[in-house]
Formats: sequence, structure tokens, C-alpha cells
Amino acid sequence: MKRRSAAQIARERDEDRFMAEFATNGGNATQAALVVWPNLTYEAARKKGSKVTNDEVVRERFRKRMAKQTTREIMSIQERQEFLSEVARGVHKATMKDRISAVKVLNQMDAIGGPTMNINVSVEDKRKMVASRIDELLGIETSEEDGVITIECVESGTTADSGSAEVSDTVPEAAEVD
Repeated sequence: MKRRSAAQIARERDEDRFMAEFATNGGNATQAALVVWPNLTYEAARKKGSKVTNDEVVRERFRKRMAKQTTREIMSIQERQEFLSEVARGVHKATMKDRISAVKVLNQMDAIGGPTMNINVSVEDKRKMVASRIDELLGIETSEEDGVITIECVESGTTADSGSAEVSDTVPEAAEVD
């Protein structure tokens, strides 16, 4: 690590204060310089402000400092989950309502217990939906009259006549096996 003199440390501290003031006052470099170095004249503050704001080393150091400060201030997801878990378990003083709320928030974070929709469909309805979808995919049109299903198949791209078949919904008797 590079050793720095007291003067260099003081200069960097003042530059960081300047950058913080510059960021909070809306980007007025002259005003920021007058706050950090009040003994400067207006013209000297304008020049100093311009010099510091255009110094890439100062800007990069300030960016790193702000990023480090931001990460310290913002709780990570794991920290939030740990805290909420402690609240839910009663480690921190909390009412039962607060503990339940903590569990709800944890569930939302983990996408557990979200909105659900229950649809009751009978097995027969499922069979009809599947058969209908298969017919649709195959291009088969069906109609049901008097317990007899009429299927009309049209082969696409040919000039052949379409065939028609009747299928009964009765099951043929099984042949005996010796």
C-alpha cells in the first residue's frame, strides 16, 4: 500500500467533501468550492471547482466511496431474510401480528403462497378437452349424434376425396385366448 503524507490525506479529504457538496447542490462547482474552501475568491473558487470536477482520479475515488457507502447502507436480500426470520421466530420484541407479517413478507420474497386459482374439472371433461385438442391439431372435424361419433378427415394438399367413418362408442367384445 502506498504511503500518503498528511497534506495528501487532507487534500483528498477536501476533494471528497467538495464532490459530496457538488453532488448535493445540483452540480454547482463554484458554490461547492466556496463551501469547502471559504477563503477563496469567487474567481478562484470557479477555477478550483472546474479543476477538481474534471480530475478523473478524484471522480473515480468519489465513485468508489459512494458505492462502498451505498452497499453498507442497503441491506442485502440475505440480511433482510435473516432479520425477518428473527422477527418471525420472536428473537426481537414483536407482536404476533408483526411475526405473522414477517412470515408473509418472507413468503412473498420466496414466491410462496402467491395467488392461486383452483379449477375443478371432471375426468370425463378432461378426456373431451384432450380429444378436442387432438382433433384440432389433426384437422379432424367431429360431431356426435345419438351416441355415434362421425369423423371427417380431410388430407390437406391433395385432391383426393375426403373419407367419412362412423365410430360407435361401444367396445367390441374381446376374443378368447387359449
